[in-house]
Order: sequence, then C-alpha cells, then structure tokens
Amino acid sequence: MTNKRAVGLALALLAALAPMAFAQSTGNVYGTVADESGAVLPGASIELTGAAGGNRTTTSGSQGDFRFLNVDNGKYTLKVTLSGFATTKRDITVNTGVSVNVGFSLKVAGLAESVTVTDETPTVDTRKVGTSTTLTQEELTRVPQGRDPWAALNQVPGVIVDRVSIAGNEAGQQSLFVGKGAQITDTMWTYDGVNITDVTSYGASSSYFDFDSFDEINVTTGAGDLKVQTGGLGLNFVTKRGSNAFHGSARTFFSHDKLQSTNTPSELASSDNLLDGKADHIKQINDWGVDLGGPVIKDKLWFWGSYNKNDIRLYRLISASEDKSVLTNYNAKVNWQASSSDQVSANWFWGAKEKFGRDPGYAAANQALWNQGNFFAESDCGLPCGLQGMWKVDWSHTFGPKFFMVGRYAFYNWGYGFDSQTGDDQDLSIDRVAGTATGSAQQFRFLKPWHNYTLDGNYFADGMAATTS
Repeated sequence: MTNKRAVGLALALLAALAPMAFAQSTGNVYGTVADESGAVLPGASIELTGAAGGNRTTTSGSQGDFRFLNVDNGKYTLKVTLSGFATTKRDITVNTGVSVNVGFSLKVAGLAESVTVTDETPTVDTRKVGTSTTLTQEELTRVPQGRDPWAALNQVPGVIVDRVSIAGNEAGQQSLFVGKGAQITDTMWTYDGVNITDVTSYGASSSYFDFDSFDEINVTTGAGDLKVQTGGLGLNFVTKRGSNAFHGSARTFFSHDKLQSTNTPSELASSDNLLDGKADHIKQINDWGVDLGGPVIKDKLWFWGSYNKNDIRLYRLISASEDKSVLTNYNAKVNWQASSSDQVSANWFWGAKEKFGRDPGYAAANQALWNQGNFFAESDCGLPCGLQGMWKVDWSHTFGPKFFMVGRYAFYNWGYGFDSQTGDDQDLSIDRVAGTATGSAQQFRFLKPWHNYTLDGNYFADGMAATTS
C-alpha cells in the first residue's frame, strides 16, 4: 500500500524593533480519516469544538489528512462527517507545545448512525524530537510547592534549582537554575507566546507573576524548535482564558512568624552571631487574588481577568533588617471566534515589583540598602509609549486545509530602578577589612520598552511518497 505523507513547509516572516520572537503557546491537532478497510477518505468534514475555543472546521485532504494549528490548551470534541458513513466523535485533550495525532475509521452508514470513540488522547507526540515537560492545571494546583515559577521548575526532570521556596519565601527574588548542562544565561522566558526574557540580565525573567493565572507551564529542556532562540531552557507560561461557563476564584495564602518553629541547636542559642529565632526567617507572607472569566457571546466572544497581590516580609540576619517585597499582578484577556477560520485574541499583563531593603551586595554586613520600584519609558518608544505592561494582539486564519497564517504584535513597556533606602544625601562608605557598608547606595534606572512583530505561515504539500506493507 502506498501512502503519501504531508510535509510541513514553515514560512516565518519576522520584523521586530528588538531581537525578540514568539514561542508556541498553543498545541496542534493532526489526524487522518479512512474507512474500515484502511482506504483514505478525502473530502470529509471535521469540526473541532471546545467550551473555550468555539467551533473550527476543515476538510480532509487527498490523503485523508486534516489538521488544526494553534489550538489553545483544553478539552475538545472532534466530529467527522462524510456522506455514506456514520458520524464519528472523539474527545481529545490539547496541551501547550504538544501535537495530538488521531485517526478515524468510519463505518458505513446503516450499520451505525453515529459512533463515539472513547480512546484516551494519544500521549506520545510523534512529531516532536526534543524533550519538554508540560505542567498542567492539576499539577500546578495540587502538588505542594512554592507558588512561583522557580519553585515549579523543581518538578521538571533535568532541571536543578539553587534553592527551595518554603511557603513562598523565595517568590520575591529570582532563583538560579540550570538544565542539562546549559547555562542560565541561555534561558528563554515567554508569556502567552511573547518573549519576556530580560535583555540586560541574560536568562532572567523581566517580570514576576500571579501563580494562579497560569493554566499550563511548558518547559523545553532540549532540542527546542527554531523559535526558541537559545540552546538552553525554554519556559512558556500560558494563562487562563474565558469559556462558555462563568468561572472564577478568590484565594488567600498566609504565613507568619508565629507559625514557625526554630531548629537552632541549644549550644548556639546564646551565640552573638546566631541568636535563637533571629536567623533568616519569614515574618509574614500574604498572597491573595481573584479572577473571573466567562462568555460575552456564547461560542463567539469570551473574557477573563485577574488581580493578585503577594506581600512577602522576611528577616535577614546579615543586615539585621526586614526584607519586604510586594508583587502586584494584573491580567486581562479577550478571545474572539470571528469565524470558523479566524481566531483573534487580545490581552494585557502587568507584573509590578516593589522591594524594600534589597541588599546591593557591597559587603557582608550591609546597611546601605536599596528600595526597588517600577519605572517606565515616557518618550522615544513609539506610538503607545504611555502604556504600561505588556499589550498583545494576535490573529490566526485558516485559508484552507493546507495553508495557515498567524500574525502577532506585542508592546511591552516596563522597567525598574533602585533608590537608596537612607536617601541620596549620604556618602557611600565600604570597609573591605571589616566587611561593612553604610551610607547611601547608588541609584540606578533601567527603562525597557519593546516592540514585537511576527507573521508566521504554514503550508502543507503532498510529497515524499513512501511504500509500506
């Protein structure tokens, strides 16, 4: 029997004012339609339906093949219809960065009016040659862990993180990590497909996040696709979205010094350098937030939004002071099923960080501390210069069974800076012998407005015939 396989020819057109690219924040569905003898069936109508994704339709090609690209993660139903054959349905689950491959074997009409296939969604992506891990909503919410991306990385095989987040005490400062021999500077961070890697702190994220806004986290640990610009880890965070049913939550996570015990040995309890209960510890953590999503027009237009505030207060023995971080996050997203061939989405994200009592690292015993805040470019950054945070819009269109296009634009206006906690009117004094620092720490400002454009096309052509038995 001779089979012809569809060969994907990727056309990528990229125009950007900064060296950025978009990573895959969706999944794909591939499949074939045949009769019970195995003969391919072209011209079958295939419909993909999901509570959060509307309805998309396509037609099987000359080799019985069909595909849906850029599918948001979630649960869907595939329905295949063809004159003379029974209608067949199958439920599937799509995850970020994964291609689902399904096959349909249609029965002749009359023997059955309709058929529902109950097989599990294939878990092996035969089109993927790299290694990656997708942390789903169940894993993010049910596995005990710190509530930040760096704590979640401890679950990814092949990744080593330099610290453990206890009750979220490390959520206010980025951890260091490595994966499969790659340097941390090779890490690429993406948020809903937009590259947000800090261009001056290589391998670091430009933002902190609302952990409850994540629907999935996909981590590529080797052999990433061409859109992952480095050979290291690729971190892709996919946020929630609205569906045909209203859904939301309100939550709070709280920890306090009075809820902790101390394991200081009794022989050290009276030490001048390690007083009992005075080592590094949590003073208070209050992480709370709300989110809500649902339909504006059922099967057509959906919304979702969230707000989160994380107040982290720690005691640092080395500077005998309180280290306070306040993380504030906003998310807003609209998805529109413009037609069975067009999907449009727009979202806004802003993750603000304020840190009071940050150690610049001048000396072992540091009293010259920073207060960290948020600053933005007000001019010379393009038309939407006054906007803060990340603004993104993307559109995908299906021209036919074999030709797909996706266009995206994102503007990310963000920045941060450091001011001396003691004011700017004192001389900075560093004693290298005694290992102490006093006075006014140096002031810094980092303004980083980014523009990102991309236009991707995929065309699938019949070719490379193969003969199998």
